[in-house]
Amino acid sequence: MLKLPEKAPAEKLDYEMDFSDVLGTDTITGTPTVTGAGITVASTPPISHADGIVTFWLSGGAEGSDGTVTVTITTAAGRTFERAAAILINKI
Repeated sequence: MLKLPEKAPAEKLDYEMDFSDVLGTDTITGTPTVTGAGITVASTPPISHADGIVTFWLSGGAEGSDGTVTVTITTAAGRTFERAAAILINKI
């Protein structure tokens, strides 16, 4: 599983997940889906993507725990890709 840089419970930070390695000449269509377990996926700013990289914002989480984020994209060719990453919720 991929790992994202850790964050503190009070922080709201932006993160990225790169799908360019699987896209080739294909492109992401629509808005990617981002779900969180043990962490909150913020609704603002909205989830975005450019050049195969999905940007999303995370907040919350319980100190000392691990959260999991799952990002799902759909491509213009009809492919669906999903990646999950762990994130440690730590003190500042």
